[in-house]
Parts: sequence; C-alpha cells; structure tokens
Amino acid sequence: MKKMLSILIAFILICSLGSCSASKSDSTTATSATATSAAVPTNAQIIAAYNKATKIYFYFDVNSLDVNSNVTVKDAGKTYYKVKAYSTLAQLKAYMETVLSDNLVNNLINKTDVYREFNGVLYSVDGARGEDITLGKETVSVTQSSNSIFTVTVKVEKLGDDHQTVTGYRTFKDIYSNINGKWAFTGFVYFR
Repeated sequence: MKKMLSILIAFILICSLGSCSASKSDSTTATSATATSAAVPTNAQIIAAYNKATKIYFYFDVNSLDVNSNVTVKDAGKTYYKVKAYSTLAQLKAYMETVLSDNLVNNLINKTDVYREFNGVLYSVDGARGEDITLGKETVSVTQSSNSIFTVTVKVEKLGDDHQTVTGYRTFKDIYSNINGKWAFTGFVYFR
C-alpha cells in the first residue's frame, strides 16, 4: 500500500511539474509571437496566400472582375463597366493588401487602367486576354529562408505544340515576408 501511495504522489508531482513547464513554454511562445506581431504561417497558409495572390493577378493580367454591363462610364475612349464584387477602389485595395505588400498593390493599381473609380464607384474595362496555353500543371513548394521570409517555388510544365506533351519545366520564385508584423508577398511573378 505504501509503495502504491508513493508511486501516486510521485506521479502527481511529475504531472504538476510538467504542467508548470508547459505553461512557461506557452508564455514564452506568446511573447515571441507578440514580439514579431504575427505568428509564423504554416505552409498551408502560405500556399493559400499564394492562390489568393494568383487570383488577384489574374484579375489584372488575364480577365477583369465580373461587371454589370448595364452600368457604364466612358473615359478617354474606353468604356468602363461597374464592378460587381467591390464598390470602391479602396475596397479592392484592402482585399489585395491581405496577401500583397503595399508596393505590389500600388504597382498593380498604377501600371494599368483596368480599374478606375468614377464618382466613388469602382469600374473596370471588361476585357480578357486568356492564359498562356504553353504552360501546364504547376507544383508549389514552400521553404523558410529566415524567421521573416519564405520562398514559394512554383514549378510549371512547359507544353509542346500539342498542348499536352510536357517538354520541360519553368520555375518561378515568389517571396513571402513579414513586413511590420504583416505577412505578405513582397515579390511575386504571375506567369499565366
């Protein structure tokens, strides 16, 4: 009986010491996360951000956002249509800034006149160029370069004239960084 009681007391002491050290570790982790102002993202979160950034670039380089073709504004010889998804340019920029650095957002907005605001309402030139049909499936991988930088490597199939046979690969690298406590792409290549 004494032996059993001694084992039980030892077990309780070990468990209580383990929980003390766990709470100390948790508070250290919380302090570290607070110090950097943003938790280090998982690979799955980074790939989700990559997919979102790709979608944003698609709406600038391949096909504009859905528009209401009945509401138009003409400016400088172009017809602009009211965008359905966002009411203002500020709303579109806020969405973009969830995964892209301010610099990339401003470059996209300023490099083209695809999206314009007239009288406080967002409009777009309704256009589509299509994607690069010489590129096939892509494989995305993530590597951590430092505590505040990840590299997203995208390996894409190059297709032959039949648009089915893989003749080689192209590789693109995007940079996902912690900028002042916010994770965002600071370097991004849209290749479609």
